[in-house]
Amino acid sequence: MGINQGNMPQVDPPPPDPAGKEAFEKAKALLFVDSTDYDDEGNSITVQVPSPLYRNYQNKKKAYDDALAAYNANYQQYDLSKPAEARKWSIMGPVLQRSVDQAWAALQGARPGVIESALATIHQYQQSKSVEQCRCHERDH
Repeated sequence: MGINQGNMPQVDPPPPDPAGKEAFEKAKALLFVDSTDYDDEGNSITVQVPSPLYRNYQNKKKAYDDALAAYNANYQQYDLSKPAEARKWSIMGPVLQRSVDQAWAALQGARPGVIESALATIHQYQQSKSVEQCRCHERDH
């Protein structure tokens, strides 16, 4: 522990975490692949793009979110305290619910637990690196 210019104790950042770096690299390899793009001068460059697994998850997640939004938007249009409106919803609701259920089932087939765990690993690692960089920057001043 050192003392900074304001005589406040300062905690040194923890040493690099090899296991955290390895988990980050593994998660990144699962979610992203190299692809070719072109810079402003037309030269080919390598860029990271979502992997087919991650793209599939993104597409299925969007389809589920859209189905759920459509269900909720329609539900909000009905005043279920009125019998005529309640009858209309009793016909329309199950149709919309089926779309939500199908989109949910498709999303579950896209391995959301694996994808979301990898995303969390990447975000956690990046957050810890940001904190470490801030601490190093504070220590230097």
